[in-house]
Amino acid sequence: MNKLLDNLKNDFQDTPVSRDFMDQGWSNLEKRITGEERFRQIRSLTVVLFAVVMIGGGISVNLAQAALPGEILYPLKRTSEQAVSAITGDKTPQLEHRADEIVGLVEKKQDSIGLKQAVDDYKKQVLEVKQELDSSGKEDESFKEQLESHSGKFNNLLEESKSGKDELKEAIEVANHGKDENQKERN
Repeated sequence: MNKLLDNLKNDFQDTPVSRDFMDQGWSNLEKRITGEERFRQIRSLTVVLFAVVMIGGGISVNLAQAALPGEILYPLKRTSEQAVSAITGDKTPQLEHRADEIVGLVEKKQDSIGLKQAVDDYKKQVLEVKQELDSSGKEDESFKEQLESHSGKFNNLLEESKSGKDELKEAIEVANHGKDENQKERN
């Protein structure tokens, strides 16, 4: 047995070693032992995962902008609107979104409960923007124009649509009331 082991040892020692192994063998072994290669893989995976999450989040938020009340992405839409409003301090884009939601729900012939909620949200948004303008003393001509535009959209829908008439009338009343109150305060 010893003779066999001695022969194997001699054969191993007589085996020529390639130049590549001599030059890089130890450094490759060192990388494996120290985990440098594994760290590089983990770092690359982390960067890719971060990019996927950021891109996926951005796509989700953009898709959510078209969501209507009752849809899956609608809470994400409202959350992103609140974040933008907190940063900019401007609530008028939210008012435009609420009006677009009413139009979208009527066009899709959604149930009156969802439409009623959208009109209530619109009313709340009109009051918030009006209070914001009152407290800041800003010029409010654009607000009046925005409400006139909404009133026009709602009137057109009222003439064309067979459903949601009561809710549309209420939305028109909210827009006109907000516009009239705004005009009274200016005079």
